[in-house]
Amino acid sequence: MSMNIMAYVFVFNPNKNPLNIEINDGFDHESYWNCSSYWDKDLNWHEGKFNQVEWILEEYIKD
Repeated sequence: MSMNIMAYVFVFNPNKNPLNIEINDGFDHESYWNCSSYWDKDLNWHEGKFNQVEWILEEYIKD
């Protein structure tokens, strides 16, 4: 998919396997202010806070 940002919603089944139940091209930014880590586009895990709004703006300015 050719998108600048996507939000994935996962739940865990009884066997503790993750299941993706939703993919969105938009999301509520306030829900992510307190997240302590994130996945990048190459599926690398990064510990630490981040500002997704700043990233979105940087991408639009760059394009």
